[in-house]
Amino acid sequence: MDKSNNSVADHYNKIKSISLCNREVSQIIGVREVNNFLKQRLIQKFIQQNSVVLDLGCGKGGDLSKLKHCPVRTYYGCDIAQDSLKEALSRSIGLKFKTHFLNANFASDKITIEEKADLVMSQFSFHYAFSSELSMKKAAMNVFNNLKEGGIFILTIPDTNVILRRSERNAVDGSFGNRLYKVVPSPSFYTEKSFGRGYKFYLQEALTGCEEYLTNMEYLTEFFKSKGMVKIFDTDFLSFINTEMFADKEMYSRMVKRVLTQEELPIIELYRAIAYKKN
Repeated sequence: MDKSNNSVADHYNKIKSISLCNREVSQIIGVREVNNFLKQRLIQKFIQQNSVVLDLGCGKGGDLSKLKHCPVRTYYGCDIAQDSLKEALSRSIGLKFKTHFLNANFASDKITIEEKADLVMSQFSFHYAFSSELSMKKAAMNVFNNLKEGGIFILTIPDTNVILRRSERNAVDGSFGNRLYKVVPSPSFYTEKSFGRGYKFYLQEALTGCEEYLTNMEYLTEFFKSKGMVKIFDTDFLSFINTEMFADKEMYSRMVKRVLTQEELPIIELYRAIAYKKN
């Protein structure tokens, strides 16, 4: 495990989970609610009956609750942070489907599960694979090799175009944000490389400056295309919420209790939801 991988693991091991009680006074509660709603809708949109699910970058298992009422047969959670996996294991107790957990880095280690997955997902984690072309290819091959024909890969990921556009508005140092979040470009950010263009991302109560990387989704899409996987869904979070809040009004009203504030909205606008299908 290289130094950058260690820093990511250490970062997420140190993040404390927020209890349901404390969540009510969270400064980014609106962001959390919208993100959870959109992840739930994305899963429901593409999950199949009796599914085997592989979750790359599963963290503390926060998305296990989103699978609780879905037609899941077996769940595999993979994460680089060992302490996070311990909490995920605790959260899996009592679920109706089988669960397995792997302590591995999906961007450097070969991931192999016992049976091919109907759904592979990577929620807010796949962008770490863009630290290099090699790590991106390894991550993509872990998706491809573990996905059955007809299976779907879904991911929620930062939007490079939004990040670049906001950074360009600040001619001084390229950083941007507000009281709740901040993006600070690293020296590599300003290169013309296809991979390894880093930035520090700070998010209130969640992220404290872990190095992240601009994504190259055109490259990923072409790589998947060469393997017989095609993009079937791609939308920014704002458009997604505007569609899905009306598609399932009951779920929206149950999961999203608050209107996003003017400080929370720019955080939501940083992300996209994407899906690929293996033919």
